[in-house]
Amino acid sequence: MGNQKPTSDLFILGIDPGLGGALALFNLNSQRLEVATDMPITASTRRKRSKEIDIDAVLQFLSLYENQIVLAVVEKVGAAPTDGVVGAFSFGFGTGLIHACLHFHKIPIVPAVPSVWKPSMGLSSDKDESRALATKKFPERRHCFLRKKDHGRAEAALLTRVGISLARSFIARGRNL
Repeated sequence: MGNQKPTSDLFILGIDPGLGGALALFNLNSQRLEVATDMPITASTRRKRSKEIDIDAVLQFLSLYENQIVLAVVEKVGAAPTDGVVGAFSFGFGTGLIHACLHFHKIPIVPAVPSVWKPSMGLSSDKDESRALATKKFPERRHCFLRKKDHGRAEAALLTRVGISLARSFIARGRNL
C-alpha cells in the first residue's frame, strides 16, 4: 500500500471496488496524485482457495490519512451478468465492507456511476482508454498504469478527479466533512 508519510494536506480518495480494483489518493494541496495502489487482497476466510478484500489493510491505509481525506469517490458498480451467484455475492460483500470502512473513518462517500463519470471524461468501457487517460492526467505516476491489469489503479485515480470540484466546494463553504 502507499508508503507516503501523512502530512496536514487534504486528499480525495478514489476507489475502484472489487478484487481487481484499487485505491488512489489525490493531494488537493499539491494537486498531485500521491498514491495509486491495487486493492489489498487476502485468502478468503469464508471459502477455500478463494480471495477477498483485505479489510484490515484497507482500515490501516485509511488510518494513515486520518482526518485528511475530504471525501471518497467510489465507483458504483454491480455484479457482471456473467458472474455466478457466489461471485455476485462476494463482490457485493467486498464493496459493502469498503463502505463500512469509510463510514468507520467518517469519510463521506460520493458514488460515481460508470455510465455517467466515464463519458464525462471522454471514456468508454475500454479499460485501455482509462489507463491512457490516467497516464496523461497523472504523468508523475505513469509507472502505476503500465500493465493491462493496472486498469483498476487508473480508474481509481480518475475517480479522484470526479471529486475535486465537490471537495473544493465543501471546503469553501466550511462544511464539516
